[in-house]
Amino acid sequence: MPFLQALLSPETPARTITLYFDHEDFRRKWTTRLLTETLEEEGFTVAAVHRHEVTLDRAFLDKTDQVWFFLKSTDERDKLTEEEVSALRTWMDGGGGVLITGDHGDGVSRSMIKPLGAPIGRQIPRAGHLRVWDADKIPGPTLELGSTNSTWNASTDQTAEEDASAQRLLVASPRHPIFSGGLDLFPDHRHEGLVVEPCVRPGEDGRYPEEWFREGELPRTEPPPRARIIARGIDWERGVTFPLMAAWEDRSGLGRILADASWHHYVDQNLVGFAGETLVKIRRLYRNIANHLMPARARERLIAQALRAAIPADLDLVDNRVLGEWVGKVLQEELSPTLAAEARAWLSDDLAADPKLELEHLPVHLAGERARRIKAALDQGDDDAVADAWNHEDALRSAIHSASKGRLPIDEVDTILTRLRARE
Repeated sequence: MPFLQALLSPETPARTITLYFDHEDFRRKWTTRLLTETLEEEGFTVAAVHRHEVTLDRAFLDKTDQVWFFLKSTDERDKLTEEEVSALRTWMDGGGGVLITGDHGDGVSRSMIKPLGAPIGRQIPRAGHLRVWDADKIPGPTLELGSTNSTWNASTDQTAEEDASAQRLLVASPRHPIFSGGLDLFPDHRHEGLVVEPCVRPGEDGRYPEEWFREGELPRTEPPPRARIIARGIDWERGVTFPLMAAWEDRSGLGRILADASWHHYVDQNLVGFAGETLVKIRRLYRNIANHLMPARARERLIAQALRAAIPADLDLVDNRVLGEWVGKVLQEELSPTLAAEARAWLSDDLAADPKLELEHLPVHLAGERARRIKAALDQGDDDAVADAWNHEDALRSAIHSASKGRLPIDEVDTILTRLRARE
């Protein structure tokens, strides 16, 4: 298990983000200085590249953990080569994270409308399916300006995007980790694009498209993980909501994906009017996005570092519930909200996220027990002992599931865990 390796030798990972631009306007008009500064303050190394200055081959992609695509071009000549698309697929299969953004459709009639960013956007494996790139699916009626207007005063004037009013997002339930801490503010825009939850269907042979799985694997009859809309915006001009951000992720190590309705949510011109708590929340959301999109190997190393530091030296004085609460508190303080949530889920076998469980403290008990076993194994300096500590034996799982189904009083959990330890 990769996490065990990270736990045994928790080196600090290099964290790199590439901001990828496909249009010259991002050099002058739509700059990203504040975004870059925010990510660098979080500990990321950030590089900005433009379409015709680099080739997205394996040599380039192996030097970065994430690519944030800011796509505006409608020129088909800007499309990626087949070799670049293949390299992207391999890199994403290996854990590379992607943020994909575009914008509205641009044109003077329905037949002439061109969705901004479509030439490259359609090509990006998996991620391209999370946004609308087809002209006939871009809603009107004001085609030249685009579709939805999320500015507070529904103005078509540019000053509406430079004022101090941010749009308030309708965050979906369950709340995605990037919105941890009650984050729900984002820069607004006069003509947003659209994100979608793609409907992935099996072929005639009952197997799902290979693109949604790791390259080289046999086609599967089980459906891939579903993308989901994690936030909606409000079109104050028309009185409707629209899908603003979507997420896709699985647990096999494939790179995570976030799709956004518009790159205007990240450029300086849409941030100039913000100050105080509004700007703090928006910058915190940028940090959460970056931490969420890190490859699994980087997230595991950061969590392992924090976990080793969180477990107290003397465990004889505390029971599992107190230990679990303490470790959870330290992880919350030392890690970003997205990483802290992931660490707690790992420690508690995801029991905390199961809505069927009504036993409030069971995940805390389990987290404490797992932390106790990890500490003992680390003290022994034995790789096999750490592995055994992480992977619960059948008896322990049986006790946990009995408790979760109400057949075991919650106050007896520690007693049973103590007996299990005595048998080892």
